[in-house]
Amino acid sequence: MAYKIKSGEEDQVLKHLDHREKVLKIFLFKKYNFFNDGYTIHKVKVYSDIPGESSNPKVLLNNAIVYIGKEDNPSFGGPLDITTISKTVAFNVGPSGTNLEYFLNLFEALKSKSPHALDNHLVQLHSAVMDLVKSSKDQS
Repeated sequence: MAYKIKSGEEDQVLKHLDHREKVLKIFLFKKYNFFNDGYTIHKVKVYSDIPGESSNPKVLLNNAIVYIGKEDNPSFGGPLDITTISKTVAFNVGPSGTNLEYFLNLFEALKSKSPHALDNHLVQLHSAVMDLVKSSKDQS
């Protein structure tokens, strides 16, 4: 999934994203190297994800920006079980708000716009998160 930034709003949106993703920009050798807390920025091609087009996918964007948290990121949790991940999603808050709100918005967007992109892990995580949220509400 990709989002198009309105013309003229690029700098403002990218500053917001860089803050949210805690990215530090350092000018080095006439190229920007982006890093902080293990996140890096990459420019990538975005391809059509329409089922059946996998043999010759259409390039939709040539220079999309993606933030990637690498394994050497101090915040990288490593391979964790669904229960541990679901607790982090259900109850933790970051600089942009609750992990729960972010996750539910992402899940619903994928479900409505790209249902074939929902994998078993994401569906299991959604179920575990919703169980925790319901259990938490029942206890209060």
